[in-house]
Amino acid sequence: RIDRPVSGVVLLARTSKALVRMNEMFKTREVIKTYWAVVEKTPSEKEGTLVHWLKKNEIKNIFQIK
Repeated sequence: RIDRPVSGVVLLARTSKALVRMNEMFKTREVIKTYWAVVEKTPSEKEGTLVHWLKKNEIKNIFQIK
């Protein structure tokens, strides 16, 4: 998200035809998204799925792991 202090990629289509094709690729899940995390210690496994609930701090307008 570009409204949060994070880094990432913003994709733009140069033509309307390219936009239609790009939207179709996202719709059919042809685009693979990869998320990276910065951690203090090396995880015990190289790959896996991390599932946590997020809790919003209304005062600071941030999300924290619950």
